[in-house]
Amino acid sequence: FKTDKEYLKLLPLCKWSDLTVRGKILSDVIDSILRSKIQQIRKGSVYSLSAMIGKCQSLMCFRDKNSEQVYVEVANKQVRTCYEELGVTVPQKIDLKSYMNDLFEQNL
Repeated sequence: FKTDKEYLKLLPLCKWSDLTVRGKILSDVIDSILRSKIQQIRKGSVYSLSAMIGKCQSLMCFRDKNSEQVYVEVANKQVRTCYEELGVTVPQKIDLKSYMNDLFEQNL
């Protein structure tokens, strides 16, 4: 946890309300879990973890609030390579309601 805390710069918390502090902590815990999973998967990768994260940050998503769809832009070659190494397909769009239902069903 200490490594994750330092990597994520968990402290100090510069938030104004209890809700934003809770959101920051939840976000940091999720980031820590994902970082750990990515490190396990990417063993033998040509990219370091920070390079992989840096390259994948450029992938933009746009939410259509009327249809509850998230549209993902077309990934460039470097982003596609990172996703392929993780065994993940970059979707064209994500239906938020279906995605949330799938998440909750998997955790039951």
